Formats: sequence, structure tokens, C-alpha cells
Amino acid sequence: MSWDWLRFRAVPVPPLIHSLSVLRHTGNWCIYEKVFTWDIPKSIANFEKHGVPFEEAATVFGDAKGLDWNGVAHSHQEQRFKRLGLSVSKRLLLVVYTVRRTEHEKEKFRIISARPASRRERQAYTRLTD
Repeated sequence: MSWDWLRFRAVPVPPLIHSLSVLRHTGNWCIYEKVFTWDIPKSIANFEKHGVPFEEAATVFGDAKGLDWNGVAHSHQEQRFKRLGLSVSKRLLLVVYTVRRTEHEKEKFRIISARPASRRERQAYTRLTD
């Protein structure tokens, strides 16, 4: 368990996430040499709605069999993508994200939402990754 200091309650965190190097209170994580960021209030709302913390959602980028595709155009300023992959908790998740460049030209993955995969998405993942 870790503490959600914004809501003063315990939030379940998958055991492997505790071993990752993180900057938890800023909403920035560095996993697999990729930088992830998100809006903390949005992360809390997403957890309450879908039961998926963004900390776990970031781990789907470590799934070598993960599937990426262009998402629906949400705005003219940024392109959104979707990734379907297994998290460190072995849950198949759909993560919506955008990619931004930092001042050092490094990519920063901004997580927008995450949820468990639907039945059709699970079937597609199985069909395309076997």
C-alpha cells in the first residue's frame, strides 16, 4: 500500500512498482528509460473510475508484445495514441497517452487515461501477439 496524500487514504499499488525508481508526488516517473508524466487529480479520478493507477499504467510500456496505434484526434495541438499491453500486475490494460518533447529533445509520455482491456481488446491482443 502507498498513501494517496491528496485524499488521505491508502491506495493499493502492485508489489513490483515499489521497486521502481520514481518521483511519486510530482506525477513524473522514469521507467525503462522512458519518462512518464500525468496530472495527479486526473490519476486519482481514473483510479476511482477504472481501478487502474497511472503508476501501473506506465508499466505497460515494458511489454515487448504491447500494441500501439493512433488514437482519435482529440485536439489540433497534440496527437493521442493508445497502447494495449500487460502491466507488471499481469493485467491487460488500454492506456491513452500523448508524446511530448522535453527541452533536451527527450520524449516524455503523458498518460491521459487507463482502463482494463475490453473483451474485444483482449481477443485482439491474444490474436496479434501469439
